[in-house]
Amino acid sequence: MDKVIDELYEFHMGKCLDRFMGQYRDDKETVFQGYQELRSQLSAEHAEALDKIMDSQLGQIELELQESFSEGFKLGVKMMSEVYEKDEKSSLIAGKL
Repeated sequence: MDKVIDELYEFHMGKCLDRFMGQYRDDKETVFQGYQELRSQLSAEHAEALDKIMDSQLGQIELELQESFSEGFKLGVKMMSEVYEKDEKSSLIAGKL
């Protein structure tokens, strides 16, 4: 099941990026320029430490986005199931009266 949700996530993110690609590129470039400026002011040792922190942070953000999407999707399915189940019960009760 998670594989299907992962595929939906990739599709969803692709569509989101398509819609906002221009702004996304601009924002990404601004952030990267700020990062490069900060990095150029650091010693080699500190620059390496910054790179490790940034790599770790970017990896965490991606995992958080995927997990959030997956959990939100599962919650949506549970809500639909619950609503459908209540509708079924209501229909059965109404049919018996």
